[in-house]
Amino acid sequence: MLRGTAKDRPKGLTSIMISTWLNGTRSSAKKRHLDYVIARWEKVIESGHVMIDVSDEMLQELRHQNKRTGVSPIKLMRMTADVPPGLTSNLIFTWLSDSINTQKAHKHHLDFVLAAWSSLPDSNSEKYARSSDATKIAITPEIQQEIRRLISETNVTASRLLHEAPAVPKGLTASVINDWLRGDIEIAYKRHLEYTINRWKRWNNT
Repeated sequence: MLRGTAKDRPKGLTSIMISTWLNGTRSSAKKRHLDYVIARWEKVIESGHVMIDVSDEMLQELRHQNKRTGVSPIKLMRMTADVPPGLTSNLIFTWLSDSINTQKAHKHHLDFVLAAWSSLPDSNSEKYARSSDATKIAITPEIQQEIRRLISETNVTASRLLHEAPAVPKGLTASVINDWLRGDIEIAYKRHLEYTINRWKRWNNT
C-alpha cells in the first residue's frame, strides 16, 4: 500500500499503523494520515490494479475462451499489443492449472486476458482454422462493403473502435482500417481483419 510513497506520504504514517486500524487495535488516527490512505486506495481501485480472487466462474470462462479459440496463452500474448506489465503467459497457465485451489490475480490482468480471448473467433470457423498470425488476405469489395455496413449500423468510426480497445493486435491502427476502405491497402493480416470485424459486431454488447 505504501510502497514507493516515501517522498509524499505524511510523516509518521506506516504500514503497521494502517494494519492496526484494520484489525481494531487502534481506534483513532490523524486526519492527514487517514485522508492520505483513503486517497491512495481510491487511486488503486480506479486504476484497476487491485487483487481479486480468481473465482470458479472466472476460471470456467478463461478455460472456455482458451478452448473456444484454440489459442494458447503463449500465442495470445504474442499476438496482442499493450500487454500490461507483469502479465505473462506463465501467469495465465497458472490460472488455468488445477494445482491451485485458491488464486488471486490483478483485476486489470484478468480483464485484459478475457477481452483478448473474447475478441477472437472460434477455432473451428473455416477462415480462422486455416489461418496463422502471418496469413494475409486480399481486401475485396465485399469486405469493404461489410466494414462500411458495420460502420453504418453502429455509427462507430475506426478511431472510436480502437480507442481504449482491449488487446488490439500489433500493427492494427485506425489509419490502416481507413486505408482498407479507400483501397490504399489491398492486402491485410487476417488477425487484423478478424479483430476489427468482430469488435464492430460486438460493439452493441460492450
